[in-house]
Formats: sequence, C-alpha cells, structure tokens
Amino acid sequence: MYRDYANADAHVRRFYRLNHERQTLEFARAKREQYGALNTTRMGIWEACETLDSLVDESDPDTRLSQIEHCLQTAEGIRRDGHPDWFVLAGLVHDLGKILCVFGEPQWAVTGDTFVLGCAFRNAIVHPEYFATNPDAADSRYNTPLGIYEPGCGLDALTLSWGHDEYMYLVTRKYLPEPALAMIRYHSFYPGHSSAAYRELMGSGDEERLQWVRLFNRYDLYTKHDTPPDVAALRPFYEDLIGRYFPAEIPWQLGCVNAEPRPPPSRPYAARQRSRMTARMMTAPVMTRFVGSVMPICARPIWSTDTISTPTKAPMTDPRPPMRLVPPITAAAIAESSRPTPALGSAEPR
Repeated sequence: MYRDYANADAHVRRFYRLNHERQTLEFARAKREQYGALNTTRMGIWEACETLDSLVDESDPDTRLSQIEHCLQTAEGIRRDGHPDWFVLAGLVHDLGKILCVFGEPQWAVTGDTFVLGCAFRNAIVHPEYFATNPDAADSRYNTPLGIYEPGCGLDALTLSWGHDEYMYLVTRKYLPEPALAMIRYHSFYPGHSSAAYRELMGSGDEERLQWVRLFNRYDLYTKHDTPPDVAALRPFYEDLIGRYFPAEIPWQLGCVNAEPRPPPSRPYAARQRSRMTARMMTAPVMTRFVGSVMPICARPIWSTDTISTPTKAPMTDPRPPMRLVPPITAAAIAESSRPTPALGSAEPR
C-alpha cells in the first residue's frame, strides 16, 4: 500500500509537523525570491544526480532507497512503457530539487507534499491537524476558502508551499517542454491533482496540465521497490539523454542562509554507504564562505569529479513535443503520446 501515512514511522509524522507549522505564505515567497536568481554556481544534471546518492526523503513512507535510485526507478519505468524521451528525462530529474538539502536546507523546507498558501488549509492535505500552530491559520487574510485569490485564477497565480518541485521547475524551465515542466512542478501537489480540494481556483488549461501530472505519478509512485537500480550501468544512457535537452552545465542557486541544523536521522539509513562508483569519484566536503558576503559558513556540496569523458551530444532521432500544450489533452491524446518512437530508419509501428 502506497502513501500509507496512518501507519507511517514516527519520523514521517515529525516531518509533517515541522512542515505544516513553518510553511507560511511569507516563507514561500521569500524562498522563491532567494532561489530564483540561479546565479551562484553551475553544474551538470548528472552531477546533481550524484549528489543525491546518499539522500533519503524523510517524508516518504514508501521507500528507503536514495534519491538517485528512486529517480532512476521512475525513469526506467517510463522508458519501459515506451514513452517519449522528454517524458523519461522528466522522470530522471523530477526530484533533483532535493539537492536543496545538500545546499543546507532542512527537509521540512524541501520535501513532502505541497499545498496552496494564502487560503485556508484543506483537509485533503496529509496530516491537516498540524496546521493548528501555523501562523497563517489564524490570519484572517489567509484562512478563508479563497483567501487572497479570485475564483478561477489558475495554477500560475497560486503560491504553493516551498520545496523541491518549485525549485527544480525554476532550474529546468528554459530546457524542457511544458508537459514535462508540469510534471516537475506539480508532482507533489497531491491535494490539487488527486482531489477536488482546490477546484474553485483552477483556471483555463489547468486540467490538461494536471492530466500529465497524473500520468507521471503512476510511475513516481508505483515503480518504487527495494531492489536498487545499477547506477553505473545506466549512466551512459542517461548522460546521452540529458545531452539532448541540457547543456553540459546549467545555473543553480546555492542556499544555506539561515539553514536549520538537521537532527540525527532516526533510521538506520544514516549509515548507508554510497555506491562504489560514486565513492571513487567524490572529493571530501570543505567549509567555505562566499567572498564579500555576509552569508554564514556552510558545507559545500559533495561535488563529483568525472573519471570518464562525457559522451558527445547525440543527434535527436525523435521530434520534441510542442513547447505549449494544445488543449484539450484527452485520454486518446495521452495514449497517442505514449506510443513507442520508431528507431531511425525503421518502419512506423502499427
């Protein structure tokens, strides 16, 4: 049974208590402004994957695998079903925003389900009882069903709780088509795509975007299993795929301002060993302060140094989708988009 929060471990409940107490409209707006600049470092997509080799999501009751292993399980499930390459790539990168934890942010500000801020907290959100101590719950501007929003204002007008979804959307929005961006930005928005909790706020085109998110979430959830993928064996394929859509390095925004020290993990995965492939390529973390900045000293992420050359960028043999959706996205359209793409020079599948 997936997403069984009633029987989840104590660390999951602790996560949601902290998340629901501290995710306010003011906090989310400040974080988006802080991380939206994307001007403090440059890094490749696969390098970002490797930094998550030892990160386990404290909010997830379904898996104890690291995030790179979960991302590869998701992407491999999508690839196995013959979806387009951009869909497979969305599966690989959808959780890379959790690199914020490596940058110094606490997990309550990075992982977990997202929800709308600036209006009343809905009962469809996981553990809604923990919102009782959230300052916004007592603010008359924000505790009504509509709050600061107008009916039908649409997803783009909403401020969701801050986390890895929104951050990775900011990082990838120049490179991926709109359906992939919807998957990345809203895959944790369970009260929005899996219930009618915010129906009155939905606008034109939102349902089409959420249809893509629901299709994606079948793989995000149901590809989870305890057998980790072979990261080293899959790396060449995914580096080639990454090169079709992303340059060798893209801009990211470092954090660690006012980062909360993380308590010792309550699960045995705290001592898990990194994969041999990654361990051979890692350098030791160092302490650093940005020159000319008042930012506190923080641990630099565990960057990796490649020991093999990156494959050359391969020419694309299958067309990319339009950068904008063409509504309506019907079930038939989704089925059509999921047909396997024929290899170059082969006959069209029938």
